[in-house]
This record gives sequence, structure tokens and C-alpha cells, in this order.
Amino acid sequence: MSNLIIAQSKGESSHFRSELAKNSNNIFGLRCSKKRKKYYQNCVNNYAQYGSIWSSINDYIDLLRFSNFPTDIKTSTDFIQRLKRIGYYEATEAQYLTMVNSWLK
Repeated sequence: MSNLIIAQSKGESSHFRSELAKNSNNIFGLRCSKKRKKYYQNCVNNYAQYGSIWSSINDYIDLLRFSNFPTDIKTSTDFIQRLKRIGYYEATEAQYLTMVNSWLK
């Protein structure tokens, strides 16, 4: 599953070059949340701003844990469907799957 998470972070951050990734260390496009406040330092336009990329990664992991996300996922399709169920992204499943799969190559 780690390869899927890496592909997702690349897609969410435009291969770690997006303004959100560069200025806020937010490589997953995570929004601010009162439930996960312990990792981010600030909110900018409702997006979490982290002191380091590691804080962004830890926040993402906690989000998955809090959502009881399964750890035995093998396919990108299952991964994307599970993310959709927890409300992680707004795009269609097909759009998000295309994005993640493009970074798996």
C-alpha cells in the first residue's frame, strides 16, 4: 500500500512542487480539522500548514487510522474506493484513480 500512498502524495502535490507542498509542507492536500490539530501549525485558506513534510505524513496516517482504513489493500482501485468512502477527495473515483495510477508508473 505504501506505493499507492506515495503515488497519491505525488498527485496531490504535483510531484511535491505545488504551492501547498512548497509553502506549507502539505503533500496530501489535507484541510484543517479540529480532530487532527496536533500536527499542523496553521490554517491557510482551510488547508493545513505543517512545520515539516513528516508532520504532513503523520497527519495523513492518523487520518487513515481514525477512519479505520484497512491496511491490506492491494489494488489502486480498492485504495481509491476506500478513500472516497471516508470523504477524502471530491473528484470522481475515475478521475482520482487516473491521477494516482499516473504516478505509479
